[in-house]
Amino acid sequence: MNFNAALQQTADEQLLLNLVRLRYRDTPAFLEVTSISTQSQFQTSFEAGTELERAAVNSDLFKITGGFSYITQPTLTYTSLQGENFIQRLLSPLTVDKLMLLCRSGWNIRRLFRLCLQRSQRY
Repeated sequence: MNFNAALQQTADEQLLLNLVRLRYRDTPAFLEVTSISTQSQFQTSFEAGTELERAAVNSDLFKITGGFSYITQPTLTYTSLQGENFIQRLLSPLTVDKLMLLCRSGWNIRRLFRLCLQRSQRY
């Protein structure tokens, strides 16, 4: 779940940054996730001991302690989207399926039509 949230957040930030770039007539740049990997590490510890001389009457004679830890280290690898692949993705037309997906994810249908459709002019 955390990987998914991190990917969504970086994609949203990238989109917002590119919209600002386009607004100021700068070249957009896109990054694409090429791999996701994670390293997991488990650690356990156990200690047992006794005191040969009791320091106080109420002190414990035997002591047992233990511990457990779990560590994950995710690695996301990004590459820049360039060349023909970049042009093809940037300029490819949206299909009806993609428009419906955007509409179902919360986009206003009027805004989608304004952004994605061109008005045809009759001569």
